[in-house]
Amino acid sequence: MNLHFFIFSDGYLDDLDKDAELKAYCGFDPTADSLQLGNLVAFMGLLRLQAAGNNVIALIGEATSLIGDPTGQKEQRVSLGNEIYSSNSEHFREQFLKLQSNFEEQFLPNFKLSRNPGEFKIMNNMEWHKKQTLLDFLRFTANCVRYQELAHKESVKTREASGSGMSMHEFLYPMLQAYDFAYLYQCHSCNVQLGGNDQIGNIDTGIALIRRKLAESAFGLTVPLLLAPDGTKVGKTTSNNPDDVIWLNPAKLRPFHFYQKLLNLPDKFMSPTFIKCLTFFSTEEIDAILTEQKNNPSRRPAQRAIAQEVTLLVHGAGCLQASELASRVLYASSSVNTTHQHPMLALSEGLTPTERNFLVTCLAHYSAPTDGPLPVIHDKVPFDASPIDRLHEVLKSALSSGIDRGIGLSVEERGLTLNGHCLLKPSPYAVPMKESCKDCKERSCLRKKLAALEPGVIEEAWKAADLATGFSILQIGKLMCFVELQNVFS
Repeated sequence: MNLHFFIFSDGYLDDLDKDAELKAYCGFDPTADSLQLGNLVAFMGLLRLQAAGNNVIALIGEATSLIGDPTGQKEQRVSLGNEIYSSNSEHFREQFLKLQSNFEEQFLPNFKLSRNPGEFKIMNNMEWHKKQTLLDFLRFTANCVRYQELAHKESVKTREASGSGMSMHEFLYPMLQAYDFAYLYQCHSCNVQLGGNDQIGNIDTGIALIRRKLAESAFGLTVPLLLAPDGTKVGKTTSNNPDDVIWLNPAKLRPFHFYQKLLNLPDKFMSPTFIKCLTFFSTEEIDAILTEQKNNPSRRPAQRAIAQEVTLLVHGAGCLQASELASRVLYASSSVNTTHQHPMLALSEGLTPTERNFLVTCLAHYSAPTDGPLPVIHDKVPFDASPIDRLHEVLKSALSSGIDRGIGLSVEERGLTLNGHCLLKPSPYAVPMKESCKDCKERSCLRKKLAALEPGVIEEAWKAADLATGFSILQIGKLMCFVELQNVFS
């Protein structure tokens, strides 16, 4: 293959199978403590290459993150500090291993392979950058990279157009990334760099360095960016609301809410390109999904297909099954689900015994509030606590662990329902309490509001829990979670 660039197309795997064995890498700068949905597209490109029999490297760019890629940035990135980048790198490593493991277990057996899958390896560019001096770096790269090539890059033009200018270390970022490519070529026989199609300029610098310095040929593979219908890039840096970012780390976004965010993607996102970016479906399968989407849009078949495939890849089969079961209970009356039952009835009657046992096992997991697949609050209030004290503590837990549920409004604004009993109706004109609660020190505490309810109302709501499991369903507006009661009121 003589081309410097090979753009991914629907048939690119067939083309790769006919060529000599490749070794490809893709870099990911750890500028956050988690990968996000946009990163998944390029990583899936690596997995496709691996399935085609090529060796691949997921490169953690700890060293390059200290500089900051200016691509697509109108202003200079804020440095997070060496320790944070190092910590983020470990998070990336863990997520790469999980993704690759799920891919080998759940997806690779379905590929029609013409040869054995390639090897998968994780590396960190700090391994070699920390061993060289500035003079070493400049001697290797500077005489092989032209100023005009750097100055004419789109990132430089974008920064000039914004009026903020560009610092010298950002200007030299492509040289640092080019060095990575050349190093991996020399030391690991890596002849392909993969990246989003906004990385063409950086990839080209690496290809030029290898050609001029090493007198060898290398090339790049680009994958589409994950774009919203308005053309904006889907990712953490382009999101107006941090809660909208779809993180892959379960500590930042629980698998259940990860699944729900994908299931609730707008219909306008459902294009062949968007689906192909996030799944391993064939063109024929995507066409069938979109046909069903057109015929039954309220059922969201395209969103469901994406949610199932991506949750399976990111979090594994157990989390996918648990998330789907929880969705059937918490959102039983949704048009997406086949049943239209009250959540409490769906919990007690809408599941088979096997499904029920599996869901109960997931709900009872001690780490569920942060690491588990479902939205669970473990009620550890003393047995003799009053119904209002129990509810007060549960609400505190719900709000304190609600970062990945998007609870941005107060309970009073959204309304509060417990086991189907409406305790507080939505009040869009609610205002914060003027005095802090004596118990939890929060001005948003609703103890006084709850205390004003008719006697026995809260106790009756608790009694409506599912007696077989002791689980209650707490609903704040449209957002729901399970509450595991240590003791059910009798």
